[in-house]
This record gives sequence, C-alpha cells and structure tokens, in this order.
Amino acid sequence: MGSNVELVWPEAEAYSSRVNNCSHANSSLAAIRAKLSAEQLEQFKTSCFGHLLNIDKIQFSGQIVHGVVLRRVAGQGVKDLDGLSFLLGCDVAQFTRQDFCLITWLRFGEVPEVSSGESNEIRLQKRYFIDEGITCNALEEAFLRCTEEDESKVTGISRRNEKGKKDKHGEAQRSGWSFKGFTYAFQIWVYELIPRMADLNYCKVVDPTAVPRILRWRTTTSVPEMRKLNNYFFQSKESVQLRPLCPSEEEMRQPYWSWPQDRPAVVSAESIPSSCGDLDELNKVVSLLRSELFQVKREKKSLT
Repeated sequence: MGSNVELVWPEAEAYSSRVNNCSHANSSLAAIRAKLSAEQLEQFKTSCFGHLLNIDKIQFSGQIVHGVVLRRVAGQGVKDLDGLSFLLGCDVAQFTRQDFCLITWLRFGEVPEVSSGESNEIRLQKRYFIDEGITCNALEEAFLRCTEEDESKVTGISRRNEKGKKDKHGEAQRSGWSFKGFTYAFQIWVYELIPRMADLNYCKVVDPTAVPRILRWRTTTSVPEMRKLNNYFFQSKESVQLRPLCPSEEEMRQPYWSWPQDRPAVVSAESIPSSCGDLDELNKVVSLLRSELFQVKREKKSLT
C-alpha cells in the first residue's frame, strides 16, 4: 500500500459482512413486464430508461462491492468532490459522475421544480397510496393495479416522492450494511476498471462496443471469493493494472455526455497527499482545470 494513503477502514480492521442490495431494479422490471402489453413495452424501450429493461440479468455481487468499499480513501467528503476514491493494489481510482454516466446512459442535473398545486397527482396519490410517504414496494403494487390511463402518472409520482436514491455507496456497519441507489452502476464500474475480473470468470463481456457500457457485461455462475479478490486486486502489493474509463467518440456525441475527454482517473498511491486538507485542495484544482479545458474545447469547436 502507498505509505501516504489512509483508508476509511484500515486493513487491520477489514471485516467480512453481508451486503444488502437496496436496488429495486429486479422487482420493478418484473412489474413492468407483467403490467405492460407488448406494444407498451416497445414504447417503454424508446424512453430514457428503456435500455435498462434487461439489466436484471446482472447478478449483484456483495463480495466485490464490499471489497472495493473497504478500500475507500479517507478524508474525502462526497458533495464537494468529483468522485469517491478507492485504493486498489498500488493505485487509486475514482468512481465519478462521468463513470456513472458512461455506464448507465443517465445524465446528472438539478431536480426540476414541481408544482405543489392540486392536480391529478393528488388524486392518484389518494387513490393508490394510503400514507403520505411512498415506498418502492407500495409504488410497485399501485402500478400493478392501476388503470391504463393512470400508468404513466403513477410512475411520475415516484419521481417526486422517492428519497435517498442519490447515494453511490453504502454506510458500513459490522452487522451488515446496505448499498443504496443504482447498485449495478458501481459493480459494472469495477468490471470496467479491473479487466482481470473476467479472467477469473466472475463476469463476461457479451458486447464490447455496446452503449451504454452496462449493456456490455453479464455476470457468471462463479461466486467471487473474498480471499482471491484481496490477493489479486484489493490488497495486492503490486499494480493491479487498472483500466480507467475513457469515453469514445461515439459516447461523447451522446446527449447525456457534457464533460471533456481528458481526466486523470487513476493515479499512483504515492502521489496522494497525506494531509486531508491537501487532498481537498488538490481535487478543487483538478476540477477547475477540467472545467477550463472543457470550455476551451467548446470554444474551439464553435470556431471550426
């Protein structure tokens, strides 16, 4: 391990744990297939979520996720950084907004303003939901029993009422911890970052050029072993040969992509400052440089 890198959980305190996958993708997709007609499914495929219809073929791997989360670099917040940093072998890699975007085809942005006045939403909420708070389970049950006229409106209610979906990492507890949000994005990021995962038959590439990248991967029936994961990747004393995610020309032409191509995603552990304050300052400088580079590229493109 690089001598300058401090982990949130030191190696001496690393522990095995059960990871709860809080993503409702499997049950939600099953509900969509059960409720929608063939024609409606085709319409759904043209939506911004249509490409995710078959992601339930990817099995969640608690061992891989837990192993990476234990390697999180200490002294970093979430809101003011470009991504979360992890020490894998002798290198540090960041899971960033850009990575999430390349993997899922979902863009980042401000939550739009929603009118709080009386509307069909209030009528639907009173008809299909008992309590003011709307859980994912309640939403799925309401979706399955709602009328065809109300289908799209009921799903619209979920976007206004679901909370706590933005986390890209879980809050660890020794008795077990929960991984919130769109868990598949983080797992696919690990597959993309560490190509040797496929060599151990923990995953496989089904389409190396598919866009977004979540469509490139499938899990296998082989269950990852924490001992091998630590020896080969997470706690390796040698370079793991990480492969940072860099957008292709096709990916940068997609409407969801709004960043420059050049960004340092993997750095040597020795180059990480030992001071948390220095690390925060470094990230601010890197973020500023990326913004300036992006602006220069946009101006250059407008002149050609």
